[in-house]
Amino acid sequence: MTGAIFEFRRLIGGRVLGSFLLGTYHRPRREERIVMFLDIAGSTALAERLGELRVHDLITRFFFDIDRPIADHDGEVHSYVGDEVIVT
Repeated sequence: MTGAIFEFRRLIGGRVLGSFLLGTYHRPRREERIVMFLDIAGSTALAERLGELRVHDLITRFFFDIDRPIADHDGEVHSYVGDEVIVT
């Protein structure tokens, strides 16, 4: 159960999960946000050179490596798309 909660937090963000658990998720509020798109430059050429399995492992490590710095600076991962992560 604990692992599921941590994974759910990683997928939707700690702030959203906290709001959901506290029952405040459906109370909208105005926020100023910055949207940042991060991706691996040249990932298609990299996949052709290394192969899809090695690039998949690289992308997975990339996502796990950037999760902590994003959370440390009160950022939230909005979504993962291919080799891209969308952060607010």
